[in-house]
Amino acid sequence: MRARVFGATLGITVITFLAFRGVMVGESSAITLSSSQWGAPEGKECIECHQALSPALVEQWRLGAMGQAGVNCYDCHRAEKGDVDAMDHNGYTIALLVTPKDCGRCHAKEVREMTGSHHAKAGQILNTLDNYLGEVVGGPAAVAVGCRQCHGSKIEVLKGGKLDPATWPNTG
Repeated sequence: MRARVFGATLGITVITFLAFRGVMVGESSAITLSSSQWGAPEGKECIECHQALSPALVEQWRLGAMGQAGVNCYDCHRAEKGDVDAMDHNGYTIALLVTPKDCGRCHAKEVREMTGSHHAKAGQILNTLDNYLGEVVGGPAAVAVGCRQCHGSKIEVLKGGKLDPATWPNTG
């Protein structure tokens, strides 16, 4: 009897995990742009230079979904000269941070879904129970490896257009 209960519990746990994993790691919808709209030629120079300077970063990109699809650095990091986060990098105007606005150039559906989600309103929940639960109940370690990996840093720009490394997010 105990083995049946254990087996049933294990089965339900595995099914629940797989269902949850599917929701959390689901693929983004197919891109409707033609491949001529990404794979910018400028990005090839990025890859060549960064292959020498930071090969692990290039390899991570190459093995990831974007690299596999032919999307390169410049496709996501290109910026307009008037953008607040724009900087000159070896003759190209780029932004180090890729924002939902940038992602929306190809992933409009996902950006719409995110914009309508609770997560998109993270700044508005700072004085709510959600924030209390995250910071007090979860504790500093949970916050450091959770929210603050992407959120919680106001990135400062130093004189000369360099980003202040002390205000940089932990990851992302």
